Amino acid sequence: MSYLIEITLKRALQIILAVLFFGAANIQAQLQQEDMRKFFEDGEYFIAYGDYREALFNYLRVNKGGFNNSDLQYRIGLCYINLDGEK
Repeated sequence: MSYLIEITLKRALQIILAVLFFGAANIQAQLQQEDMRKFFEDGEYFIAYGDYREALFNYLRVNKGGFNNSDLQYRIGLCYINLDGEK
């Protein structure tokens, strides 16, 4: 009987640890997505004020973070076109 309780407790502990691990991974992914959104919004701000170097820095951070689409590529290209000496 004691052996059965021990196995049950071990299984419960494994389940709790798995839930905590996957929960932490999910929170980390959400934080990364929020960071990438912030970098993109900062890039938008800098483009609006003509600071293409800072905008490029932020857009490249988003690109390096694994978020890549045609809109982001367009904005990166726009920054490069408007930087003096970077063409």
